[in-house]
Amino acid sequence: MDDGQAALDQLLERLTDIPTPAGPTPRQIGIPALATLLPVIEINRKPTEQ
Repeated sequence: MDDGQAALDQLLERLTDIPTPAGPTPRQIGIPALATLLPVIEINRKPTEQ
């Protein structure tokens, strides 16, 4: 998971100066080039009855 986070951070850094569809770049908007980790939630599903 750490490798995925590092790859995501590198991608966001590269996209910092790429214009958004509206025109300004993320740097101009003031969006930091960092992503926060999303929580990992374990889901246990009960088997469905047939």
